[in-house]
Amino acid sequence: MTKKLYWENPYQKEFQACIEKVRPSKRAGSMELLLDQTGFYPEGGGQPSDQGILSGHRVTYVYLEDASIWHVVTTSGEGLRAGDQVTGVLDWPRRFDHMQQHLGQHILSAVFDDSLDARTVGFHLGEQNVTIDLDKGPFTQSELDRVEEIANTIVFDNLEVLSSLASDEGCQTNEIRLVTIPDHDLCACSGTHPKATGAVGLIKILKSEAYKGGCRLTFLCGKRALAAYQHLHLQSQQAAASLSVGWPELSEAVKGLLQDNKQLAKENKDMYQQWSALKRDHLLAEAPVIGGVPIVMMCDDAMEYKSLTFLANSFRQAPHCIALLGVTNPSPRFVLLNNTNLPSVSMNEMLKESIHHIEGKGGGNAASAQGGGSRPEGLAPMLREIRDAVIEKLK
Repeated sequence: MTKKLYWENPYQKEFQACIEKVRPSKRAGSMELLLDQTGFYPEGGGQPSDQGILSGHRVTYVYLEDASIWHVVTTSGEGLRAGDQVTGVLDWPRRFDHMQQHLGQHILSAVFDDSLDARTVGFHLGEQNVTIDLDKGPFTQSELDRVEEIANTIVFDNLEVLSSLASDEGCQTNEIRLVTIPDHDLCACSGTHPKATGAVGLIKILKSEAYKGGCRLTFLCGKRALAAYQHLHLQSQQAAASLSVGWPELSEAVKGLLQDNKQLAKENKDMYQQWSALKRDHLLAEAPVIGGVPIVMMCDDAMEYKSLTFLANSFRQAPHCIALLGVTNPSPRFVLLNNTNLPSVSMNEMLKESIHHIEGKGGGNAASAQGGGSRPEGLAPMLREIRDAVIEKLK
């Protein structure tokens, strides 16, 4: 069984060990080493493994197999043999970050349990965020604020974090490690933690969402929480400056901006509808009438697709006409409309015969079809071909 130096002193950044076994790894360009003792924490309990250097070789992953801790190192195996003495050096910023996040999780879980009778049933320490899954919730913002306040009070009180080993015949390694924050938390945990709660620095809840009958809570601790606040503060300052307000007034300024934008969007929509009605009437007035049916064909190189959609919607309200509408800006798009209810004229069937002109795709039904393609120069020939086919049907 590998001796766990990270339990004895989680602040130990460097250690000496003897290689007991060397074996190939499933990871390309790597070998796996078993040491008699290690300061590298193996992945487990929701906490990622440590990383670092082992006598000049990069340690990328550490995992527990039975009672043995295996170290995956990037090497072909040269210079690493059973019996060799090696020096391990931890990636300390990574380790300390994990210690802050993990103890922060203990504190949050304890407060949720005590204050809201919500048990933690899952924990994940990711590269960006940290989450716990609770068996109750979601919770109100006032409840989350209260939990956050109590949790940070425990941090600021800088309480000692104690750990001890307890034997258990049913445990695979015959030992269980207990982590205690006096008067607040006692739980079995194999992870690494600071010596006192003050090292967590700060606990900030970011989000609470419904999850599997309870809720998933996203939070950050320590340096991660500081980095998140710095980023948020910078973004807030920049946004406030762009609106010529102080960042405390940013929320109200954004509300006003959204309201103005909503009003402008309504006015813009009204203008598009008025324009499209006028454009429709103009096109209908100039359209040839075949068999009592006006046939409109428009291929516009300047009109944008948004204008085309408004124009098509306007034509849908025009009775007894056929409209073949297309634009090429920035790529060929079209809408084909048949408002005649004549069974012999199917927009979808005619489209199938002509869409090759624009090397495109589209579809619909007898009354309406639409689509687009990649050859702008082919749109006008496509629409003319469909128009000619319609005329033949109406004669």
